[in-house]
Amino acid sequence: MSFEVLKQYFPSDTPRFLFDPVSCHQIDPLKEQLIRIGFDPVVISVQRHEYEVLDVTAFARALVYTPVIFEIRDRGGVDPEEIVKELANAFKKEFGSSPMRYPMQAILFETEKRKALNISAFANRKNILI
Repeated sequence: MSFEVLKQYFPSDTPRFLFDPVSCHQIDPLKEQLIRIGFDPVVISVQRHEYEVLDVTAFARALVYTPVIFEIRDRGGVDPEEIVKELANAFKKEFGSSPMRYPMQAILFETEKRKALNISAFANRKNILI
């Protein structure tokens, strides 16, 4: 939702800071990439929680005044507080207010890098198939 509000103000060059952390929601491609580069086993868990947000405007402001504020200021032409108000209104419309019930989830990947097999340690042994 934050990315969509930012896109209203910057349609051709939308700040990406808030988009990138939440764009990795597809589990299988990430899992396959981890396995492909040598991480195994991969244990995945999804943690869901619904938060009560008492001050929706403060919540919206906390999202805008992250490092995304530098992207907003670099692009110029928009008062960040205007984005805060628009974002707060979008949250209230979608999730209510007094308090707003905001769902979030985290996808946790636990894994270890496989140790590389030291072929040279076995080179002088007999009966080793490589």
